[in-house]
Amino acid sequence: MAACGLDFGTSNTTLGLPGPAGPVLAALEGDKTTVPSAVFYDRTGIARIGRDAVRAYVEGEDGRLMRALKSVLGTALIDETTSVGRRRIPFREVIGDFVTTVKSRAEADRGVALTQVVMGRPVFFVDDDAAGNANATPNGFYGENACQIARYAGMNDKLSSIGFYEYNPAYDLNGQTAMLLAQMVWYFVDGFYNRKKEFPLLPKSQYITYRAGLKDGSHELIFVKSKKSDRWWMQVPYPAGKSKNERHHLVPCRYEDYQTANSGEMPDLWWRTYQKLI
Repeated sequence: MAACGLDFGTSNTTLGLPGPAGPVLAALEGDKTTVPSAVFYDRTGIARIGRDAVRAYVEGEDGRLMRALKSVLGTALIDETTSVGRRRIPFREVIGDFVTTVKSRAEADRGVALTQVVMGRPVFFVDDDAAGNANATPNGFYGENACQIARYAGMNDKLSSIGFYEYNPAYDLNGQTAMLLAQMVWYFVDGFYNRKKEFPLLPKSQYITYRAGLKDGSHELIFVKSKKSDRWWMQVPYPAGKSKNERHHLVPCRYEDYQTANSGEMPDLWWRTYQKLI
C-alpha cells in the first residue's frame, strides 16, 4: 500500500509516488509519464483515455470524446449528465472512469496498491459566500456545499491531513469568510469523530458475506455487509494479469445490487466496474 500525488490537469495528468531513491512519476500510457486528460466512449460504452482516446476520435471511430474534464469540477455541471451512445451518464462518472484508469495503470507500473492520494486544484468560492479571497468568482461552491465536502472528507478513514488556503483577511471586511472556514473546520472534525473504521474490512466478525449465483451458473457474486453501518460492498475480480497485489476490487454498492444478483441477473455496477479494471 502506498500514497501518491495526483496532478489532474486540464490538458494532461501525472501521478507521482515514493520510490527507492525519491519521488518518481508512474508510467500512465506506455512508457510516458503524462496522459492527456481525455476520455473516449465507443458505441458499447467502454471508456478509453489519453492518447488512445484522442487517436480513436481522430481516426473517425463512432463514439464520444471529452476533454478538459477538470473544468467541470466546482461547477453545477458536475451534477449533470451527458449523452454517451444510447444512455446518459453523470459527469461524475466520466471523471471517475478517467481517474480510476489512471490509478490502475500507476499500480500496474509500480507494483503497489495506492490507498491514499494528495490532490490539489484551485478552489473558487461564490463571492457572496467567501469574500476573503482575491480570486473569488460568481461561480463555485456555496458555503453549504463546502461544509458538506469538509464533513465527507473528515469521514475518510485514510485521510490524515487537510488544509485551507488563500484566505486573506484584507478582503474579508465583515468576517464572513473566517466564519465559513471555522464552520468547515467544525464539520471536518465532526466527520472525523463519525468515522466508521471500515477499511480494510477487518475484523471479519463485523461483516456478513453473501453469495449470489447467476441464472446460467457461470459466475458467483460475493457481497459484504457491515453489521455496524449496514453498508454494502461487492467484489469484482481483477482481469488476469491486471493486479499484482489483489485478486478482487471491493466497490461500494447498494442492497438493490444484491437483490439483482440474487435474482440471477448481473448488476450494472459489476459490469461498469469490471470494464474500468480492464
